[in-house]
Amino acid sequence: MNMKTIGYLLLTAGVLGGSLISVLEVLEVNWINFIGAVVVALVGIIIVRREISKESTSEGKIAGNIQDIAESLDKIVDELAVINTGNTDEGPEDPYKVHGQLDVNLPGYFDKFVEARGSLGHVYGLQVYADIMNSFAAGERYVNRVWSASADGYIDESREYLNRAQEQFLEAQQKFKALKS
Repeated sequence: MNMKTIGYLLLTAGVLGGSLISVLEVLEVNWINFIGAVVVALVGIIIVRREISKESTSEGKIAGNIQDIAESLDKIVDELAVINTGNTDEGPEDPYKVHGQLDVNLPGYFDKFVEARGSLGHVYGLQVYADIMNSFAAGERYVNRVWSASADGYIDESREYLNRAQEQFLEAQQKFKALKS
């Protein structure tokens, strides 16, 4: 059993114990036992946070995350370019299908980027993290807007925000690539 699991067990035991202690008596709470349960939960939280911090800052994890970020940004930019130019089987000639293309082609890359993004701050600092995440978040909001516009049949809005999303992700990609040079 690793330390992270022990931390989660302590957290669970502390919360459940505190909950049980607080309802055993209708009018009074055994504060000594309740505070003991809270301390157990806090120790669990500290252990879990420490272990997560260790995991997220290990060299192998950081290197893998940086690679995942690069790949995710590349794939998102490529997929949006394909959807935007009509080089797909469904093509944007039918803008009512753009939301389906987004659903099929992008979520995995978004998830991969989000899982790895913390390493940007560890490696390059918080300002770089903020700069890249600003562009990424704007692009993601635009993709959501494209999805809604496409599903609702607003063709012009879908087109406009698809271009904006593509620009934002391209900007995030360029900022990230500039770090490597």
